[in-house]
Amino acid sequence: MFIARLHFRTAGTHVFDSPEPEVELNFPGLSGAARLTAVGAGSLREATDFAMNCGGFPDRAAALAAGERLRAAFRLAFVRLNVGADWGADQASLSFNKGLRDALQESGINVRPDVLGLVVYEDIGTPTLFLGVKATGVVSRSLPEVLAALQAAYAQGDSGDDRIVLALQLFGWSFFESTARARFLLLITCIEVLVERQPRSKAAKAHIDKLMEGTRASTLEQTEKGRLLEGLSNLRSESIGAACSRVVAQHGAGGDVPHWEIAHRLRHKLSHAGATVPNLTSTLATLQEVVRRVLLHVAGWSPDH
Repeated sequence: MFIARLHFRTAGTHVFDSPEPEVELNFPGLSGAARLTAVGAGSLREATDFAMNCGGFPDRAAALAAGERLRAAFRLAFVRLNVGADWGADQASLSFNKGLRDALQESGINVRPDVLGLVVYEDIGTPTLFLGVKATGVVSRSLPEVLAALQAAYAQGDSGDDRIVLALQLFGWSFFESTARARFLLLITCIEVLVERQPRSKAAKAHIDKLMEGTRASTLEQTEKGRLLEGLSNLRSESIGAACSRVVAQHGAGGDVPHWEIAHRLRHKLSHAGATVPNLTSTLATLQEVVRRVLLHVAGWSPDH
């Protein structure tokens, strides 16, 4: 039998407001109960690292599919709850020598390197020890609230859209940034990765084509001419700013677009002009809520779910 283990890290303690070190969860379709365990702390309340374990799978593929669905549920539920989390890269954080591993296994302990992310391993009937290393604001949620959000997200399933997955991950990572500037830019990127730029009108494209013809026929130096043609060709589609505003209008709440456009203009000042933006923290709070609403709607979950 195989076990799926999801190890994730939150940006602060008190995400799960429970004094217990672990809690059992039931999700439809799983072969058995899943267990959420505090890693490196005595209670779920005090932990920032957590492991979700579920077993009883007949093969590695079934365990991996269940683990991926659980990760998708956590990712979406945490956006719903406004909680930041790092879901890892499915890579070990520590290596250890063969002698240590053999000595522990001779004592009846199955030793594995810890992985921040998802790992699937075979249940060989002995206790498993995960060894790893770990390089805070407080967001307190009642345990029933978190579990309800997780179960609702799990029942919804994964959208399978890589752009949505990346946007949800970026939202979670933004909570780990210590500066308002870095968080602000990550939140802007959450929306930018979702957009697909639409072509401009036929009349606009015809006008751009004429400008391109004139540029080709010009006596400009070839390098400069090539860059101008590249820029003109890019104008055949709507700007990234217009595409983002369209996504926010489609998936956000009434009044979100003006807030988004103010933030997007500030983004240009921050990343291109290198300007210092006063009162960025207050703008950041509004932007976070706009991005959160858009992500939840894009992922198929109403913010009022």
